[in-house]
Amino acid sequence: DNQPEAYFDSIRREVRVLQKNNRGRPQTVLRRSYDSLGSVRFNEHFVELFDVDGSLLMRLPIETAEIRHTLRTQLSDHVTISA
Repeated sequence: DNQPEAYFDSIRREVRVLQKNNRGRPQTVLRRSYDSLGSVRFNEHFVELFDVDGSLLMRLPIETAEIRHTLRTQLSDHVTISA
C-alpha cells in the first residue's frame, strides 16, 4: 500500500502530498501553498484542486460531510471555490 496521501496544513496554509519511500517512511513529493492554487471544487464524494491555468492537479476522496465542511472552511479564505 504505497498510495500517496494529501495533508492539508492549516498553519502553513499548504497542501502536501506524501508517499512512502523505500524504507516505508512518508516523504513529501509535492508541496503547494493555498495561495498558489487556482481553484478548488467540492463534490459530495471528492474535492478537486486546480492549478492557475485550470488544469486538474489532484482529485481526492472525501469520506464525510464533516471533513468536507472543515476543508472548505480552511480553504475558503485562500482559494477560489468554484461551483
